[in-house]
Order: sequence, then structure tokens, then C-alpha cells
Amino acid sequence: MVAVNRSGRFLRLVALTAGVVGAALAVASPLRSERVSDIRNTKHNLSVTGPGPVQATGEDEVCVFCHTPHHADQNAPVPLWNRSLSGATYTPYTSSSMDALGLGQPGGSSKLCLSCHDGTIAIGAVNVLDGALTDQDPATADIDVTGTAPGGTVPEGEGAGTGFTRRLGTDLTNDHPISFTYNDNLAFDDGELRPPSSSPEIDNRVPGVRPAVPLEDGQLQCTSCHDPHVRDTVVQNIKFLRLHRFQQVEPVGGQFDAGSDIICLGCHDKEGWVGSAHANSVTADETYDPTAAALRDFPANLPVWQAGCLNCHDTHTVQGATRLLREATDSISVPKSGGSPAQEEACYQCHSSGGAVLNNQGTVNFEVPDIETDFLSLRHMPIAIQPEVHDIGTAPALQPGKDLLESQTLLGKTAPQNRHVECTDCHNP
Repeated sequence: MVAVNRSGRFLRLVALTAGVVGAALAVASPLRSERVSDIRNTKHNLSVTGPGPVQATGEDEVCVFCHTPHHADQNAPVPLWNRSLSGATYTPYTSSSMDALGLGQPGGSSKLCLSCHDGTIAIGAVNVLDGALTDQDPATADIDVTGTAPGGTVPEGEGAGTGFTRRLGTDLTNDHPISFTYNDNLAFDDGELRPPSSSPEIDNRVPGVRPAVPLEDGQLQCTSCHDPHVRDTVVQNIKFLRLHRFQQVEPVGGQFDAGSDIICLGCHDKEGWVGSAHANSVTADETYDPTAAALRDFPANLPVWQAGCLNCHDTHTVQGATRLLREATDSISVPKSGGSPAQEEACYQCHSSGGAVLNNQGTVNFEVPDIETDFLSLRHMPIAIQPEVHDIGTAPALQPGKDLLESQTLLGKTAPQNRHVECTDCHNP
């Protein structure tokens, strides 16, 4: 038995064990050796020694904010859990092009993440502290923490309604779906997902099996993409991702390559992406302006082709956007906060003269077409004359989302008020 005491001997033993295991994994899996299990040097170290903006005023134990070796919550989906789970009711992500069945309330280990990230429970609220039970009131902080929002909850970043916050709230319609079954049937119905049976990186994590994208009882959860304990050996914001946040070399298609591909491609096998203008290292060689890069937690001067999926999508995007499109609402604030869906705004980030996203954007020799100005001229396609009705995946066909198909009703047949045109009616980025 290992005794817990205030000197931190238990923590040091855990850290030493994690270091030995991490070193072994680095030898066994060189393609992912840049990930190091070292929570002390991440924002999830909420102790007084933590490097992040949210930090305890005196508590020096690192693991206590999530774990306890004694009196743990036996109903939690992971061992040694030391927090209450939120009793909030969530509004889950949905779209007509999503083929997952039975998408309901978050479950599994995702509930653990939401116990901080939905903003309903104080970060310093734990069930056990110094070996003794607390009042276990999730609204009361048992550990004093600075850098939090009112009530000691997770801070709002650029604003709770923006895409630049990790206070996700209880409305998850702008967040990547979680707690759904990911199997071969889903991959077939969708047409652009990798089937787990032929994708070794997607599998249940069980003793002896450590897939790159671990499922939990066959379901995709927050921890399929994120590991809350890891950092990178290089100083960069990897968002706790298990795999690359950015494309390392120009994508070539075929089997997912954990050593070079962006993590999104571990599940999403998008038809037409390989060889497209946005993925081509020669065509998409424009780089991010340092200010825009900093807002997105990108490295300064990151090339567009390396940003890959993240140019247009954000897994936790602005409230009101559809299909996880980045900055795709009619909000006029900067950054956008809330608003109604406006797909074209995702395109206008780069395809405009005043987007201030890419270096040299708006100058005479800038190669990216300025599309926004075209749609401000007197004669143009009516993409913004009514609330957005564009909705792919609604046609009665096999894999309609993959082929960007809409129902005839949405296209205006028998319902002329629905007539519309959006960027993806003509273009597939």
C-alpha cells in the first residue's frame, strides 16, 4: 500500500511510474513519441505549482483535483474519481448528415471532462481532501483557485458564446458529438468514416490494446481524441490531443498515418481532400497572421495546408454555427459570439480583403480570391437574403451527406421560399 501524505511521496511515485511507462511507450511507438505523460507541465496541473492561468492559491497536490486514492466515487466510469458529476441536461450536437443512432446525453468518461468544462461545478470542488470527505457540494470550492469565472468555475476565455473558450456550457450543438457508437455500420452509412474493423488505430482500449483513437465500450468519447495528462516535447499547444493537431506532410490518402496526418483523418476519410487546393502544400502555402494564429492557438506563420481541417472547422466552434464550421455565424463581433448559421462566414475568413487571418491578406498580390467582395456587389448570388436553410444529408439517397445532397423541398420544389444558394452548393473545399 502507498500512503498519501502532504509531502507528495505518493505523487512522486505516480509520476515516476508514469515516466517509466511513458519511456517504454516512446521506444515501442516512435511515431507518437512526442507525447509525454507529464501532467505537472500542463494546464491540467491546477495546483499552486501549475503553469496555467487557473491555479490553486496554496494546494500543492496535483492529482487531487480529479483523483483520490481513498473514498473515491465508485459510480464514476474511471477509477479513483474525486469530483461530483454534473446533473445538467445537455443539448447534444445533431445534424441531418450525421448517421450515428441514439445520440443522447453525454456518458462514459466524457461526463468527467464536463464536470469542469460545462461550467456548472466549481473547479476546486472535490469529494475528498487531505484524506477526509468534504461537504461534497459541487457549488462550493473546497480548494481556493484563482483565474476562474464567478463561482470558481472554468473561465470563459474569449467569451462563452465564442469558439475560443473551453467553457462548453450545456448546449453542445456547436461541439463535436460524443457518446455515440462508432462501428462499421456507422462508417458505411456515412461513407466518409473509417471502418474500425479495417482501421487499427480505432478500437476499444482494453488491457494489452492501446489504439491511437481509443473507443470506450464501442463509443467515441472526449478521451478518444484527448488525453488530459499529456504534453508535447516541443513547446506548442497540442490541446491534449493524442495525435497530431496539424498535418506534418502533404496528405497522400489511403491508410491513416499517425506519424504525419492530422488527428481528424484518423476517423474522417474525406473524399476529395487529398489533392485538393486546401491540402496542397504548393497551392495552400499562405501563412497565418501572428495575431490570428494566437487567437486560434496556432503557431505563428502556420501554413494553411498544415492547418488542414482546422482552417474551416473547429471541434468546439462558435455557438450557432452548424457542422462545426469555424466562425460561421452572422455575429458581427470579433471574435464571433453566438448568432445564426452563416456558412459563408467560414469561407470569408480567408476569402476576403479584410479578414486579417492570413499574412498579406488584402494586398494586391495576395493569391487567395476575395470572394466576399463579389457578394457585396450589386449583382450576386443571394447567399444571405434569408435565414440559412441549406442542409445537406436531407435527400432520400445512400450517403447523402457525403455527396452534399439536399431534399428537393429545401431546394425550393413545392416550397419556393426555401430557394437558396450556399458556397457548398457549388463548391467542395
